[in-house]
Amino acid sequence: MAATWAAADATSRSGTGVLGGGRPLAEVADAEIGAALAELWGEAKPATWNCNRAAVASWLTWCQTRKRWAAPSVPADC
Repeated sequence: MAATWAAADATSRSGTGVLGGGRPLAEVADAEIGAALAELWGEAKPATWNCNRAAVASWLTWCQTRKRWAAPSVPADC
């Protein structure tokens, strides 16, 4: 449940300015995903950071593999 909430939170909050609302997912770069994670949860405790990062990574992987959408990935160094 927490993973679903984190992905939904990232999606809704990114629409308010972090990634720019209305942009196609295919136009978002991996580095922008890393920057958005840092902006949204950069000050969070490690467990919160890891949970939210994993939720976003899982959602993006789902977009790529299940829906076959062009989508960015979470950078390995973030």
